[in-house]
Amino acid sequence: MSARAVRRWVAAAVVAAFVCAGASPVLATPSSAGAERGAEAIVSFDPAKQSEALASVRAEGGRVLRLLRSGHDALVVFPERATMRAIGERLTRSGAVRRVAPNGMLRPAWVPNDPLYPQQWALASIRVPAAWNLTRGSASVAVAVIDSGVDLSHPDLAANLDTAHDWDFVNNDAVADEEYPHGTHVAGIVAAVADNATGVAGVAPSTKVLPLKVIGRSGVASTADFVDALRYAADVGARVVNASLGEALDPAVPDDAAEIAVLQEAVDYARAKGALVVAASGNGSGPPVWYPAACDGVVAVSATARDGSLAPYSSTGPQVDLAAPGGWAVDQARLPAEGILSTWNGGGYAYAQGTSMASPHVAGVAALLLALKPSTSPAELEAALEASAKDVGAPGVDAQSGYGLVQADAAVNRLGRVFRIGGADRYATAVAASKAVFGSGECATVVIASGERFPDALAASPLAGALHAPVLLVRRDAVPDVTLAEIERLGVTRVVVVGGPAAVASGTVAALEGAGLAVERIGGADRYETAALVARRVLASSAETITVLVARGDEFPDGVAASGPAASSGSPLVLVRTAALPGPAKDAIAAAAPCSVVVLGGEAAVSEAVRREIAAIPGVIGVTRWGGVDRYATAAAIATGAVESGLCGTDLVAVASGVDFPDALSGGTAAGARRGAVVLSRPLSLSEDARGFVSRSLGPASAGWVLGGASALSWTVQADLIRAMP
Repeated sequence: MSARAVRRWVAAAVVAAFVCAGASPVLATPSSAGAERGAEAIVSFDPAKQSEALASVRAEGGRVLRLLRSGHDALVVFPERATMRAIGERLTRSGAVRRVAPNGMLRPAWVPNDPLYPQQWALASIRVPAAWNLTRGSASVAVAVIDSGVDLSHPDLAANLDTAHDWDFVNNDAVADEEYPHGTHVAGIVAAVADNATGVAGVAPSTKVLPLKVIGRSGVASTADFVDALRYAADVGARVVNASLGEALDPAVPDDAAEIAVLQEAVDYARAKGALVVAASGNGSGPPVWYPAACDGVVAVSATARDGSLAPYSSTGPQVDLAAPGGWAVDQARLPAEGILSTWNGGGYAYAQGTSMASPHVAGVAALLLALKPSTSPAELEAALEASAKDVGAPGVDAQSGYGLVQADAAVNRLGRVFRIGGADRYATAVAASKAVFGSGECATVVIASGERFPDALAASPLAGALHAPVLLVRRDAVPDVTLAEIERLGVTRVVVVGGPAAVASGTVAALEGAGLAVERIGGADRYETAALVARRVLASSAETITVLVARGDEFPDGVAASGPAASSGSPLVLVRTAALPGPAKDAIAAAAPCSVVVLGGEAAVSEAVRREIAAIPGVIGVTRWGGVDRYATAAAIATGAVESGLCGTDLVAVASGVDFPDALSGGTAAGARRGAVVLSRPLSLSEDARGFVSRSLGPASAGWVLGGASALSWTVQADLIRAMP
């Protein structure tokens, strides 16, 4: 290697630095996440049997705190949490109580208590706080920072440093302490400890940093030390390597070409061992991109200013893959407002700018992805980062910002192919579901259902499937503005209202007509007759032997779980009582003959006597039951049965709440438009049955939807789904 090559390996520099004034922060105990609220439960009951239900609750030692706005739920506190399950079983056997659910803890999105966090504008610009809802990294993931070493005792870094494997390649010893100030700043961007009431927060604050020192007091590194450090990082299991250093090399110059070959071999080695290499594009104010960033298989990162524009010092070229915040201030006075704040040697904090600061932002995001899906390959990581980036330069991939500005939350979701379909409320969620499937001007017809009285809406999904339309929700006595806006966006001229006046009032229908829409209402005297009428409407458009789905009408989860396959296949959904087959339901099944019938739920949902009565209807070819021990197992059984019978496919699964159902009324239908299945989950964690279906039935190209906002299904459910996706 030439002496010239050794001399010019420099940090992708800290262009300027401003050390924060004041004493080093004092470590503080992280704040409590909250205390348990005791043995509280939400007791759901038949509105007609409210007095009986509440009397049963009091007989079990329960104290009613308040009635909820639904009119059929009460918040109750029981003496002992340990006995709640048994109490719930006794109450549901009474007949008046339908369900007893724990009153869970829905926590707000996490905001760290680090005092300098509000000054870290870069984290918000790449949507790191949104990604923290899903993951904050993992101690099992190590990011190697090949740099000038690290302040090993820094109070905001020490807990996250891997000092068992750190190495000083300059002095050939096992202590990667910092002599030239640079590596501590880079390491803090990746993984400064968060929520410790101290300093700043890293992008992946629960991730380990492996300090590898190749830059000494002189501020330069040798190619030999770098390639040794890179191979060492891969050998000890680092999954991400950050290189905020480099040099400009010309492949047309023989000596440079030889050096590039050495670097490329080391990058190839690390990549083959499962490490993603992320490097600063350089501070050359234009072409070319420095090496190792310009090597094949390296994620080369340019820098953006606070306003999102390309920082003028960034090296550019066709090898640039992504952009990330590097800061840009024309002088020292502006650096605190425009620079990147991170940890600094000596236990302090500093503002700096450069592509050195941009690269570790991307490395930290990669660590977040690996925390959720540790098996992800470097190629998959790179693809997720690039596909989810925000285009900030010229349209498409460009030499300044590559695929665009890295976006942490979008990258995490892209990796798992999981997306949240939700809005501020059930009406906005229905609109979000519609937008996920239908473009502007694509629908002449929509199906309208009540967002307050669910039973009539259960039958809407197969009708929407037959009409190639979304299900939008209205209040009984009003059409929400978001619903009207979506009707206009879709180019709708006609609506089909499912349900009688008790579900959707005549005045609401008049309001739709007043908006210039033709309105058809399909509604009966009760939920059973409405479902039967909708089934006949669906059957009128089908000339084939079909499958009729049968669910209980007094509880909703089984019918909700069938919404995807019902919409996908156009299979009518008929509602029955647990122990009786209503006349309208029997007539609808008979009208579908010849047909096969699938009964949804176990015998506690639809009795064996009802199943036998259905089987005896002339023209019924056969009756199958898809059911489980509870609503979650039943939903997974419905999804599995629907896939195996061809009623839906495996390209998409939608996860809906098993506790409250309005989001699934529209979201399940939208999933069905994509031939997707629906599974149910508890609000705070993905049910094991849903997890089993996802891991067992979906493929590597499948997508997942989480229906509703975080109050319906928590961020933990979304993270669980990402982990479960193949």
